[in-house]
Amino acid sequence: MSGETTGWVNAVAWTPSEASSSSDPTSSLTLVSGGNDGSVKWWDLRSPRIPLATLNSNQSSVDKYKVLAVDFYRSGNQIVSGGSDCKLSMHALDGNKA
Repeated sequence: MSGETTGWVNAVAWTPSEASSSSDPTSSLTLVSGGNDGSVKWWDLRSPRIPLATLNSNQSSVDKYKVLAVDFYRSGNQIVSGGSDCKLSMHALDGNKA
């Protein structure tokens, strides 16, 4: 992964197998990452230079916010992230907060 990511990548999660076997057989080639830059990014490994989506996370005003954990929720339609602000955030893959 290059291009759009700045800083360390702290967490990576592959698309769950139940999501990849449903409507889109190529979704097994996607993953989500979270990093020191405070972003959660959804990637397609066939085009790794630019993420499919950059999802906004909670931003702490005291410290620079870092995403420390990411995972897909349920069937892969949502992503949950946790960070240095000790909060969990839910994200829909359309880029909106869930």
